[in-house]
Order: sequence, then structure tokens, then C-alpha cells
Amino acid sequence: MDGDVQAWKAAIAALYEMTQGDRPRGPVEGCPCCVSADEARALHGVARESAPGDAIGRFAFKAMTTWGEPRDFRWFLPRVLELMATEQVGALSLEIVVGKILSAGFAAWPEPERDAVRAAFAALFRLRLDGGAIVDATDLAASCSLLGVDLRPLLDELARRALDSAAAAEVYVELAESVVCRQGAPAAGDGHGRAAAAEAALAGFFWSEPTLAHVERLFFRFPDGQLGERLSHLAQYLELAGDAGRLPSASR
Repeated sequence: MDGDVQAWKAAIAALYEMTQGDRPRGPVEGCPCCVSADEARALHGVARESAPGDAIGRFAFKAMTTWGEPRDFRWFLPRVLELMATEQVGALSLEIVVGKILSAGFAAWPEPERDAVRAAFAALFRLRLDGGAIVDATDLAASCSLLGVDLRPLLDELARRALDSAAAAEVYVELAESVVCRQGAPAAGDGHGRAAAAEAALAGFFWSEPTLAHVERLFFRFPDGQLGERLSHLAQYLELAGDAGRLPSASR
């Protein structure tokens, strides 16, 4: 949707504006065993708005451990997120990036700055609904929750849009499968792994009778191909859980 693209661009522009006072005063120094002086100079010599993915990915992966300080990471954060929406940026994942944001002192940032970051992640979620971003939907939902984004309105919007968009329906199925296939299994994760709050929010939304009804509607809307097959399997699994009395009947 054009509106999602424009909202995403506006959210990234707000991050660039928010961090314009964080410009490094020179080449960002790193551990000499891990970061060469040439790498530091090269990154400093390019405008951040056009910094290439390989350089940004390498810096962000090492940020605040072997390369740079929180201020340096904040400076490049808008470009990190901008690139991650549409390409694989080095070895980065959203889990790593959110961990870096938290390590950069996010909890102590002024509230308008935290809101700007949350708005960017919410905009990225909406961009993902119609295939405008390539990030993993489950990782994105967890990342939103880790940063304090309210997932419920995003999930409600996802459910509505899934009825008219195969791309959104695929996101719906991906998130629903991440819950349904994990029921009864121990939660996995480490320091910056999937947030418990995200697990609870996703489980509360998808592990329910309303989800079974919605999955059935989606199957009649998209019965063919791999999406139809996944919807059929998901409906069968939820039906079995419902027959066993394991599905809550909480309304949406």
C-alpha cells in the first residue's frame, strides 16, 4: 500500500532528524584487532543516507562491543533499519539490532525519541503486511514488543487486511504457526531473544477460537497453493485443540 510506504519513509525521516546531533566527530574507532583504520575512515567518509549495506552491516554487528559507542550506533540506526527493510544486511537480524538499541541505553532516552523508534518499528510491521519489507514477521513482532510497541492494534489490523491480501494472509499464518506449533513446548530464548511479552501477546491473540474461525475464512478466500495448504493444516490443528477444550473463547 502506498500509505504504508509513505508512513515508513516518514518514520525513517523522523529517525534521521532525531539523531542528527549524534554525528561522530571523526572516524569511529574500534578494536584494532577487529576493525581496521581503513574501515573506520571509509565509514566516516560516506554520507550515512547512502552508506552501503556491507559497511553498515559490519559496523552494526560490532557496534558497542568492538566498534564505537552508543552515540555512534544512534547515528547509523536510521540507515540500519532503512536497509534491513529491503535487503539482508550482513549478518544482522532484527533480534541483534534491537539488542543493540537496548544496549545503547534505550530505556533512558527521552520519551519522544523512544516513541520515534517505536513508530518506525510499527511502520515496518505495516510495511511487511503487503510484502513491502522482507524481515521475518515473527522476529519483527518480538522486536516490537521488546521496544514497548503495543502489538494488539497491529495484530487486529493484520487480521483485517489478511482477508483481502495474500501477502498479509501469509504474515497472519506465519505468526499463527509460531504460536500454534509451540503450544506445550518450553519457551526458548536468551538475553535478547523473543520477549516474553511478545510470546504472551501472540499467544493471547492466535491461540483462541476466534483464530480458528478466522483461519477458516482465510482458507475459503485463499484455498489454493502453499498458502491454502498451510491454512488447511492450521485449521486442522486448531480444530483438534478446540475439540480437546484447549482453545480459549476470548473474543477479539
